[in-house]
Amino acid sequence: MRWAVGHAPGPRVLDLGAGTGKLTATLVALGADVGAVEPDPAMLTCALRVRSS
Repeated sequence: MRWAVGHAPGPRVLDLGAGTGKLTATLVALGADVGAVEPDPAMLTCALRVRSS
C-alpha cells in the first residue's frame, strides 16, 4: 500500500465499503488520515473490532 499512499497529493484517504477494516488499519499505520464508510452492520462490527485492537 505504500506505493499508493506515496503518490497521493495528501495524507487523506476515504475508504468506501471498508468491510473488515483491515485496509483502513493498514492505511492508518502508514500515516494516512482515513475516513471509512461501511453500510453493512455486520461488517461495520468487524471494522470497529479491528480499529480497537
